[in-house]
Amino acid sequence: PEWLVQATCVHAQYFWVLYGTIFVTAVMDLWTNRQAQSAILLGLGAKLYAVLLYHYMEFTSHVPPSNLLAYFGAEGAYMVSIALVLYKVLSCINLP
Repeated sequence: PEWLVQATCVHAQYFWVLYGTIFVTAVMDLWTNRQAQSAILLGLGAKLYAVLLYHYMEFTSHVPPSNLLAYFGAEGAYMVSIALVLYKVLSCINLP
């Protein structure tokens, strides 16, 4: 469907910024930097929304995934990586 084509294009064109920000933050150990935290949290929110919408569309379609182990073997890595990065950012936030 057309929405999937558009979503794939948006993902390919814009989400590299999130991945690059996470990479630079990890390499330079900038987890306590407010700007990096804000950018990562906003990006993770967008990524989480996209992943959950994708799962919703998959499971409510007329042909839902037949093999859940294979499905989450491929798709589960997104959720694990989101959880790990979210944990790292939230554990480094210094509240006043």
